Amino acid sequence: MAKILNLVIEDRGDPHKPEAYVHSFELRDSIREPEKALRAAVDEFVQSGTEDSKQARAFANGYYNWADAMSSVPDALFGKHGLKKIYNDAVDVLVDHDEVLVGRLAADVGGAQ
Repeated sequence: MAKILNLVIEDRGDPHKPEAYVHSFELRDSIREPEKALRAAVDEFVQSGTEDSKQARAFANGYYNWADAMSSVPDALFGKHGLKKIYNDAVDVLVDHDEVLVGRLAADVGGAQ
């Protein structure tokens, strides 16, 4: 079975409406430190001096971050570091960690509370 790395990017732009974005990668079997491989790919891109790298950094206006990296680092470069970006039509379901389920579940199936 393939190992999957899920990069979860927390966006705190609006403190009243926090959001998270998930980018998934299939890992080559030889990858033992997924975060290190991910950061190495991003670092290589940023330091590459290519026109794409320069444009991405200029667009970020000195604040190149994970969202910028996910939209600018080429898939081939991730691949060089043992990461294959997964593109899918996943559906995210966000739930409240503290949501009480027992009463609701019993009511939904016609049971007593």
